[in-house]
Amino acid sequence: MFALEFEASIANGVVRIPDHYQHILDHKKARFVVLVNDELSTQVKPASFDPRLFFGAANASKQSVDQFLLDSASDWA
Repeated sequence: MFALEFEASIANGVVRIPDHYQHILDHKKARFVVLVNDELSTQVKPASFDPRLFFGAANASKQSVDQFLLDSASDWA
């Protein structure tokens, strides 16, 4: 595992990867840690986690999302 550090704006939940890193990260899974430099962010409670929205499967059933997570869990280690 290796780390990359860069600053980027977040728009509609999307962070754009800088062009000079895209070839390194193409077709890779990654872990993200977001550090926000904003006093207001400490006052806002995060929304409850909805895996269907997180994985871009808002129209998928809970069972299909659960099955996807079970099937792909071995790839995470």
